[in-house]
Amino acid sequence: LSEPSGPESVGSSTMPQKRNPMTSEYVIASARLLRGAVSVLLDAPAHAGERDMGAWAAEWVALPQALILAGGVVEKLGGILEGLVVDGGRMRTNLDLTRGAILSEAAMMELARSVGHERSHVLVTAVSRRAQAESRTLAAVLLEDEEISAVLSPEEVERLSDPTGYLGLAAAAADAVAARAGIPAEVAS
Repeated sequence: LSEPSGPESVGSSTMPQKRNPMTSEYVIASARLLRGAVSVLLDAPAHAGERDMGAWAAEWVALPQALILAGGVVEKLGGILEGLVVDGGRMRTNLDLTRGAILSEAAMMELARSVGHERSHVLVTAVSRRAQAESRTLAAVLLEDEEISAVLSPEEVERLSDPTGYLGLAAAAADAVAARAGIPAEVAS
């Protein structure tokens, strides 16, 4: 994923090839400042008397600051989301760099159904470390382990090795957010 950038965008002051997420960093910084302003506003009702000028003065500064920051966050975040660059191929390449290690949890959870969580954790941890040490795929080493292969078939290991099958409720959650935003399903997919 990357935020949108134009030909005039500067990603780094010293390295022209970089594309730092400057707008996203602005959003994060603004959100932090916004939390501070909200904290002041939440504390304002607790004042010493009927004419506690200290509370009023704090509100006079914090309220406009909160509104300006919130408006900036919404505006910048909207621009990021409208132009978000999604490189699915690169994302898959990054997943594949782990040689399946990123899916060790899926294997552990499936194995736990038969041997229990603790034993499954021990087995998959050992297999994961071996796969990493030998620069091999997790699937290959899972299948070589006698205790694991007695429980998980080659077809199950292959299924568990596919990251697209381990997304949980991500698709449903994304569809729900898109629906609330009024984005048609064909655009959201």
